[in-house]
Amino acid sequence: MLGLDLPSDQLVALDFTDWQLDMIHLGLSRDEYQAVPNMFGHLDIPDPMEELVHFCMENPAWAAKYILGVEILPFQGVMLEELWHKPFPMIIASRGAAKCVRGDTLIVLEDRIGEIQDLFKDAKPLEKISLRVGIFGENGFKLSDYGWCNGRTDTIKIVTRNGYFIEGTYNHPVRVVRNETVVWEDLSKIEKGDRVIIDRTDIWFPEKNSNSLDMLDGYCLGLLTGDGCLTQKNVTIFSTDDEELVIDLNKWSLREFDKEFVKTNSAKYDYRLYGKAIRKTLLDKFNLNYFKANVKTVPKILFSSKKEVVAAFLCGLFDIDGCVTDRGTVEFCTISEKMAKQVHDILLLFGIVSRLRDFKPKNGEVAYKIIIGGNNVGLFAEKIGFRLTRKHNKLDGLVNKKRNTNIDTIPIKKLLLSIRKKLKKHLSDSGNSIHHDARFFTNSRINNYGLTYGLAGKVLDICDWAIFSSLEVDSFVSLLIRIIFMILWNM
Repeated sequence: MLGLDLPSDQLVALDFTDWQLDMIHLGLSRDEYQAVPNMFGHLDIPDPMEELVHFCMENPAWAAKYILGVEILPFQGVMLEELWHKPFPMIIASRGAAKCVRGDTLIVLEDRIGEIQDLFKDAKPLEKISLRVGIFGENGFKLSDYGWCNGRTDTIKIVTRNGYFIEGTYNHPVRVVRNETVVWEDLSKIEKGDRVIIDRTDIWFPEKNSNSLDMLDGYCLGLLTGDGCLTQKNVTIFSTDDEELVIDLNKWSLREFDKEFVKTNSAKYDYRLYGKAIRKTLLDKFNLNYFKANVKTVPKILFSSKKEVVAAFLCGLFDIDGCVTDRGTVEFCTISEKMAKQVHDILLLFGIVSRLRDFKPKNGEVAYKIIIGGNNVGLFAEKIGFRLTRKHNKLDGLVNKKRNTNIDTIPIKKLLLSIRKKLKKHLSDSGNSIHHDARFFTNSRINNYGLTYGLAGKVLDICDWAIFSSLEVDSFVSLLIRIIFMILWNM
């Protein structure tokens, strides 16, 4: 059986016993019928009627379009072709069934992290593209056989208060927490105040598929991305007032080019590495670019590098344009919007949650700042850090300070209040009270903040699950498992 989601007046009873009747229904002459192109190439129409029946069964997308008169998109046609030959029915939805995201959306593949548009470089609008690539999803890497470039269409963009965003078609689904459970909701139905789930799984693609860059490569590419300049044809310029950075950079340049960056007399903070071939290698091999600061990006080669290499790159980048503030945060600033968004997303792949915002400094040009605060400062110190001594020491003095965050919370107040009530009664009946270590587990704190991500494990520790119903246990543990590696932000 084949289910078609169509208005009833479009469904036609077809009698394949007479070729001429079929041609009358279509309103085509035999020559015109023969010339009708298949949506995936030209197919010759056979002469005998029984062959036509067989042809239509083997090519249901063609039959749907040219016999039923149903306009379907290529991705719908391919799904129909694929599933028609398998033992279960298929429902073809309307044109809105295509769930697509913006081209520069980052995805994790088996051999790299890349923008989804990289998979469709040569694709024409509405064209099926064979992929055969593993893509990371909720249950690990799954093989994707093909995809579609659906051309230009209306999109909707949602942005969280910490600057995470997704832009896609109106019916592209995302997960939100509503009524203390996780549900899928279309982008068009997301409302201000919704808690959207964002994956912060500390994952990377398999290292066996990575390129050969090492940590020194990564660190120095970070330095050059931050304060390097390749706009001149025969020279590479690095600007800094920290000689410590030049020492590390020259270790790398000697290894790669058998040359060092040398101090210039013309500019106080400039160091130069001469050589047209060297500059070409930096552009071609290491994917540095010669663009101005406002359009700089993370070198593409980093997206297929080992995780520790990318961590070293971020370390070098933060050594140049990052700082530890007196407010107890780690911050990074750039005038490149794309690089800011790339760094913001890459930090999330290390489990580090940050805030991205734009601002206008005194010169009036828009700049972008990434702010890392709360418990994420410790994660940054552990997984990225600073190599520059003065910044490393300041971060080291900050890491051990106690922090309190009421932003990164799990909205399950009703369930928590029920658990607390039963726990308190259970302890009272046994002559005990809630331990002082669990003072965070109070009615007022639950009502005001819910449960913070960092305290979720403590709730599990203090609760004697034997006193609760299986429903409560299942609800609580299931929800924690589903979001333990995720963040939930208000829209």
